[in-house]
Amino acid sequence: MPRNRDFTNKKTEDWDSIAVISYVYGYNYLRSQCAYDVAPGGFLASVYHLTKIQYGIDKPEEVCIKVFAPRSNPQTPSVF
Repeated sequence: MPRNRDFTNKKTEDWDSIAVISYVYGYNYLRSQCAYDVAPGGFLASVYHLTKIQYGIDKPEEVCIKVFAPRSNPQTPSVF
């Protein structure tokens, strides 16, 4: 995965696989999670900021993953 990049996924059902792949690539820390309305009456977005924490690294790599869910069914799989 590229360093300090944004990734967008429009399928909420793919989020659990993307989270596992991110972890395999070393992104082992959820720095923050937030959500917002993309547009009035439109999609909802859940935003995950993941960080690759390693000993001795001053500027860790980060990724931002955005998952969009329809307002009619705003469910995103939970990952642990």
